[in-house]
Amino acid sequence: MGNSTKKRTIPKARGCTWWAKRLLGGILILSLGLILSGVLYQAVAMGNDRTHYAPPGELVDVGGYRLHVHCIGTGSPTVILEAGLGDNWLTWSLVQEEIGSFTRVCAYDRAGLGWSDSGRGPLQSSQVAESLHTLLDNAGIQGPYVLVGHSVGGIHVRSFAHQYPDDVAGMVLVDSSHENQMLRFPAEIVQFENENLSGLTRSLTLCRYLAPFGVVRILGLTAEIAKDKPFTPEQRQMLVATLNRTNYCQAVRDELEMAMQMEGSQTHPPYDLGDIPLVVLTVPSNSGERNPEDLPSGITVEMGRQADKIFMEMQQELAELSSNGTLVIVEDGGHYIQDDQPGLIIEAVRQIVASLH
Repeated sequence: MGNSTKKRTIPKARGCTWWAKRLLGGILILSLGLILSGVLYQAVAMGNDRTHYAPPGELVDVGGYRLHVHCIGTGSPTVILEAGLGDNWLTWSLVQEEIGSFTRVCAYDRAGLGWSDSGRGPLQSSQVAESLHTLLDNAGIQGPYVLVGHSVGGIHVRSFAHQYPDDVAGMVLVDSSHENQMLRFPAEIVQFENENLSGLTRSLTLCRYLAPFGVVRILGLTAEIAKDKPFTPEQRQMLVATLNRTNYCQAVRDELEMAMQMEGSQTHPPYDLGDIPLVVLTVPSNSGERNPEDLPSGITVEMGRQADKIFMEMQQELAELSSNGTLVIVEDGGHYIQDDQPGLIIEAVRQIVASLH
C-alpha cells in the first residue's frame, strides 16, 4: 500500500473566529485613533480660538477658578450686567457700549460660560451672587452697583441685593424669571415646560460627552445658535468660539438643572428691595391670543390666557419689590429685549444713574 500525504486544514469555525478577532481588533484600533484624533483636534482648535479671540476683559481668581469680566467706560455707579441661562457677556453687546458712554459698565461670564473657567458644579442663586461679589472685590470694582439681570439672571441679581444690600444702588430686570413661577402656572403648562426642559437636558448631556472629541465643533451645531444674533461678524465668530469650548454644554446643563430645581421648589417670595430705583421690563407672552392650532398639544386657549395673567401678575409683583419700582411693558420683540430693543434697557439704566447723581 502506498503512503498518502494528508493536507492539514484549519477548521472552518476556527478560521471565522480568527478573522473576527482581526476585524474587531482593527475596528478597535481605528476607533481609538479617531478618539485620539478628535481629542487632539478639539484641544488645538480651542487653543486657536483663544489666540484669535482672546478674552477682552480680565480673568480673576474667585477661589480655585477664574471668572472673566469685561469693563468699559468711566464714572459711577458701576453697572453690572448679569446674563440669562447659558448666555455669556456677549449677550449684552448692543447694550454695554452705549451704557459705557455715560458710566462704567461690566459684563461677566459665570463659571464654565464664555471665557470663564469651569466652576464647582451646579450653583444655587445665592452661590452665584457670592461668586460675583468675590469677583468684584478681587477685581477692585467698587460699588455701589446698578444691577441688570436678564431672565434667570434676574433671580441672581435679586439674591445679590439680598445678601449685599449696601452694595446695590439700583436695578433693572429684563424679562426676569420669578422665583415661584413653576408653582403658580397651570399644571398642564408646567408639565409641558418640564418635558421640554427634560428633552433639552438630555441633548446637553449628549453634547457634554461629544464635545471633548470635537464632534460638536465639526458638525457646526453652535453656528446655528449664533447666526441669528444681531452681532458683528467678529462678535458672531467669537460667540461660536466660546460655545465650542469643551466645558460649555456641561456648564449649561448645570445651570438648567439648578434653574429647574429652583423654580419648581422655591416657595418664598422674591426678596424685598426697599426703596432702590427699580425698572422691570417685560414682554407679554400673549399665548392666550394665539390660534388654537398653534398651541402645544394639550394646551388650550383658556390655559394660555390664565398663564398670561399669572405671568403679568408676577411681573407686577417684581416691580413692587421696591417702593421706587416701575413696570414697563414691551410690546414688540421677544424674550431677548437686549437684542430686539436694546435702547429700552439703555434708557432704563440711564434714568437710574441720573437719579442717583
